[in-house]
Amino acid sequence: MITRRTENVITPVEGDDIFPVLHTRLFQSTGTPAQRRTVADAYGDYYAEQFGGALPAVYRDPVYRDRIEAAYPFHPELIDPLTHRWGSLSGFQRTRDAHSIKALHAEGRVSPLIHPGDIPLHDPGVRAEILKITGGSYLSTLNADIIREDSRARIEDQRRGGEIERLRLAAKLATTAFVNSFGSDRVLGASDAQMAVGVGRPGLSRGALEDVRDTVRNVAWYMRYEGGRYRFTTEPNLNKVIVERESAVPEDTIAELLEEATKSVAPAKSPWRTQTGVLGSADVRDEPRLTLALLDPEHRVEPSEPGTVGDAAHLRDEEVVGSNPATPTAQHRVRPAQEVS
Repeated sequence: MITRRTENVITPVEGDDIFPVLHTRLFQSTGTPAQRRTVADAYGDYYAEQFGGALPAVYRDPVYRDRIEAAYPFHPELIDPLTHRWGSLSGFQRTRDAHSIKALHAEGRVSPLIHPGDIPLHDPGVRAEILKITGGSYLSTLNADIIREDSRARIEDQRRGGEIERLRLAAKLATTAFVNSFGSDRVLGASDAQMAVGVGRPGLSRGALEDVRDTVRNVAWYMRYEGGRYRFTTEPNLNKVIVERESAVPEDTIAELLEEATKSVAPAKSPWRTQTGVLGSADVRDEPRLTLALLDPEHRVEPSEPGTVGDAAHLRDEEVVGSNPATPTAQHRVRPAQEVS
């Protein structure tokens, strides 16, 4: 008798067929069809109203709403890189890593869907899995630009405050670029459309998203913008070089340059009397003349929230001239804006 083994060819799950597999393995329930459709339509309307033709037609096609409904609560733009870019890479397990992302995102979920920007790179477990793919050298990149409290993206979120900080929009945009920087595709990095879809959600304006995106590009140390795509590398960019060069300049040198620049632009002819390097009211001479008192750079205003510069400057004005009885207050010295216009 001659025997032979029977070959069973097993085809891995491909394309959108992964959606029900993830649902079965990760969730007890993904809501009712009506609930999922409501979310899908909200995103479809958001893309059409906020971005219009700025997004490729695929994102505005009714079929994409069907994909959002099928992938819920994951955004298709999160699953696509895991399947198409990372699926062929050694060490990547789609369902296992999707489970980690789902569990960690649930702790601080602020949107109806889980986006690429929501991948919790700050979590040691998720980060370790991703570094298996990218290589350990990218840890410095993550620390500098995304995950640490003093990283470039986190600082930008804190600087803006409000809804931007609550959403951690800068960090999420940087995360979207990072996860699109690797894989089997010949063209790596996130396009403008992928950056928008990677974090955009109903209620977030296109203007705010693009403004933060452009700022992240200008402050990140390891992000490149080449060929219309945002991607991370292990090599520092010009932003980091400039910061390092600036930090190498001694404070006393900066103070001297500021003093020279101030004197060169300050009015020196009558009726002005200009006084530089003012630290307090005692530094302003008590004379019945029109005096321009220039504060010492030590008193520079660095507001924590937009809109506080005027208040901080007014308080400083009161500190300098408010206690000098011979010096008119700011309200008397400056004409109201409506009189000037």
